[in-house]
Amino acid sequence: MTDGRRTALITAFEPFGGREKNAAEEALRRLAGQVGETFPLRLEQRVLPVEADAAAQQLCAAIDEVQPAYVVCLGEATRGEICLERIGYNERRYPMPDNTGRQFDGDPIREDGPESYTATLPLDAMLEAMQATGVPVRLSDDAGRYLCNEALYTCLDHIAQRGLPVRAGFIHVPRVPGPDSPDGGSLPTEDVVRALIAGLTALAEC
Repeated sequence: MTDGRRTALITAFEPFGGREKNAAEEALRRLAGQVGETFPLRLEQRVLPVEADAAAQQLCAAIDEVQPAYVVCLGEATRGEICLERIGYNERRYPMPDNTGRQFDGDPIREDGPESYTATLPLDAMLEAMQATGVPVRLSDDAGRYLCNEALYTCLDHIAQRGLPVRAGFIHVPRVPGPDSPDGGSLPTEDVVRALIAGLTALAEC
């Protein structure tokens, strides 16, 4: 029996590129301990592999299993601010191999799929709420062409193909501060989580 709250499926990726941490996974795990039964959304969390095809398959399976009202995918990027991604592109152009060694140079994600999909989350409302926390947040039209973009495109394609009443999007978060983080390209996990909670709260109110 559910508690009456709408469900949001929140995903993140495992570490990749030989590093021990993924900022998105760190934020996802911290998020679980920051919200409780009074939070306006019930959160279902999944960690996806950094593997072509497998990540998409697990994401789509989770959508079908959880049947959420919202899907918010998280990923890590070398940027100095949190980015709310607006567009997922039908293209695989991996700058590095995935965790199984596979790499692509311009292949489509779905051969007969549309060129792009637009995120369906209320990004303007989420942006305003997240910026109010003092954490740097902006909109973005470039989710890259690695697994993050693939997750966004695949998620929106899965929802569109099945006519599901689900709103979905992707959020890039900067790396965790540390020796392998570029200058100006990292944020403490607690700042990321604070902004995410504000964005999810705004999402629940839309």
